[in-house]
Amino acid sequence: MKAAISKSKYALLKNQKELSEQQAEKLSIVLKTFPKLAEKHRLKEQFKTIFEETDDRVNASKLI
Repeated sequence: MKAAISKSKYALLKNQKELSEQQAEKLSIVLKTFPKLAEKHRLKEQFKTIFEETDDRVNASKLI
């Protein structure tokens, strides 16, 4: 199991929109295998979206 995660390190860290097809497939497998990790990855992506889509703290705090 640890090997599956370590070989998917870049797929987990990279912006989901920028994954190659192979990385997206690896990520999908890892997230299906590890539901807690899937939840944390989902939160990371949501948090990143907040920073990308807001210009100030007031708007960002509304999204949190």
